[in-house]
Amino acid sequence: MKPDRKIVLPIFILLAIILAYLLFLRKPSAVKVTVTEVVRGDLTSTVSAPGIVRPLTEVQISSSINGIVQQLMVKEGQEVKKGDLLLQIDPSEFRAQVRRAQAGLEVAQANLEQARSQWKRAEQLYKSNLISKQEYESARTNHLLSQAQLKESRANLDQTLEQLQKTRITSPIEGTVIQINIEPGENVITGTLDNPGTKLMVIADLSRMEVESQVDEADIAKVNMGQRAVVEVEALPEKRFKGVVHEVSYAAEDQNDEQDATVSYNISILIEDTIAELKPGMTATSEIITAQLQNVVMVPIQSVIVRSVDQLSAKFQNGNGNFGLKDKEQTEAVFVLQDGIASLVPVITGVAGEEYIQIKSGLQPGQQVITGPFNSLRELKNGERVESE
Repeated sequence: MKPDRKIVLPIFILLAIILAYLLFLRKPSAVKVTVTEVVRGDLTSTVSAPGIVRPLTEVQISSSINGIVQQLMVKEGQEVKKGDLLLQIDPSEFRAQVRRAQAGLEVAQANLEQARSQWKRAEQLYKSNLISKQEYESARTNHLLSQAQLKESRANLDQTLEQLQKTRITSPIEGTVIQINIEPGENVITGTLDNPGTKLMVIADLSRMEVESQVDEADIAKVNMGQRAVVEVEALPEKRFKGVVHEVSYAAEDQNDEQDATVSYNISILIEDTIAELKPGMTATSEIITAQLQNVVMVPIQSVIVRSVDQLSAKFQNGNGNFGLKDKEQTEAVFVLQDGIASLVPVITGVAGEEYIQIKSGLQPGQQVITGPFNSLRELKNGERVESE
């Protein structure tokens, strides 16, 4: 007896539907991702360098003589010209030294006149054989000694006059008095190898300012003299200033803290604008422009990841393309979305900006690359099904 086709056919259809449904349930769901198109555009790379605003020209005023401050001629904030009197050291003792030196010079001049007269007379007597050669030579020697003593007295007077002149301390530059460390009546001490001496005041040219900064060793190779910079000062948040790198240290900064393993290098950025509000000691941050590229292929930085070469598709593992993967264990790569599948593609990157990074090889404008979410991108594998959010 044959089974009734009217009963068997619906059963087969029902079984097929159940099987298809079970297969659908077993099929892995697509990973939700965000994608961005590969584009061409302009790219700027910068290095951030925090620092302190300083005058480009700053002079510590000190004294080359010991003494007591008699009078201050300037106040902090006062503008001065080169040669202006800043302070007066008590000249009393130095004037007394000058008077003694002048008296000593007069005595030396009189002694020389007397010795010259005696020598000339001895010379005549010696020619007339009225005195011995020894007596003549004695008179001649006395004359020469008197000449030397006069020369020494003149040098002593010049020295005491110079010391007296040094009691008047003048400005070596045109600028502004930004710091005074001394008061009338206080002692002034000259510097030695072991003692820097009394720092009287600081004169600075505030028309030209710089930012003294430190750059991490990871970035210092990108920084060169002449590069442009944009300077932002914390105390002047509404303003941005133009700058240029004009000093780069070749020696690493000494680390006082042995626990601190970071290495940094000193640089200086000249502020090209003249701003009256800028004050020495203000905190600033400089964005140094290390590279500017136009019309380059680029993708968001977060789309570039580092993966093992063996996670790439077979065509890349076999060395196809100009990626130099033959002897590498890891490579930079991106996930390209194509027909709902994530393909892990190796790339060669270049200059990185704040948000985008240059792609030298591996991608073409118009392709879709996966940029996140972070956790999904971290776990994503080559060939997985994905769905754009």
